Amino acid sequence: MKHAEKTLTHLELPLDLMKLPTQTAFMSDHEYRFRAYGGGYANGKTSAGCVLAILLSHFVPDNRGFIGRFDGKELRQSTMAEFFRICPPQMIEKRNDQQGLLRFKPQYGGSEILYGDLKEDLVGPNLGWFWIDQAEEVEEARWNALIGRLRKQTPLLKKDGEPLKDAEGNILYAPTYGLATFNPEGRSHWLWRYFHPDSKEHVENYKLYMASTYDGRAAGFVTDEYIKGMEAVYPKEAIQRYLEGSWDVFEGRIYPTFAVE
Repeated sequence: MKHAEKTLTHLELPLDLMKLPTQTAFMSDHEYRFRAYGGGYANGKTSAGCVLAILLSHFVPDNRGFIGRFDGKELRQSTMAEFFRICPPQMIEKRNDQQGLLRFKPQYGGSEILYGDLKEDLVGPNLGWFWIDQAEEVEEARWNALIGRLRKQTPLLKKDGEPLKDAEGNILYAPTYGLATFNPEGRSHWLWRYFHPDSKEHVENYKLYMASTYDGRAAGFVTDEYIKGMEAVYPKEAIQRYLEGSWDVFEGRIYPTFAVE
């Protein structure tokens, strides 16, 4: 964990990455190939996804990742807005929002990040990692299709730029990762079935992290006033889902007044 924390603090990013242990653990965990971070509003999940996208691009040169969300407009206005708030602008060589493409400068890894909506499957590029934000909005088939794109072989490099090799002289390649951040959608959703340790369908090498809005308040992400404003008007079920991060509210119920984080 100490090595992971040094990695997280290596770059000068405009946020404290050690305030919420659950968030830190999600960002630091390289043991599990597939990781999901969910729970209530303002628990730092989108920020954590942005940080991981930056780290996987910077510390794995020539990597290629994908950031997706069901709706492209919400992706641009929320997820990518947070990404560009966090990512130091001096790291970016090219940005094309129309194409959904950014490239890091060579001294910062030279990696590419693609970004776009998930109303259809991503076709074409091989990926080293992907991240779905608000994954509860996305169909199971989209997650499974992205797993099929995780086949980019990116050599791990030594400081002199030469590939790392094992004892037999074989080139070592960077691990590939699939990431999800979400608000709980109920126990029939694929996020529960794949990730939750209590699920009978829990998949090997899948790890779940959960934190509530109250955890976010303790970490200083939001104020008491923010929480009290929601508690004053939200129905009990909405408080359980959107603040406490409960999976056990009525599935499929929609609260049209409330926007998902």
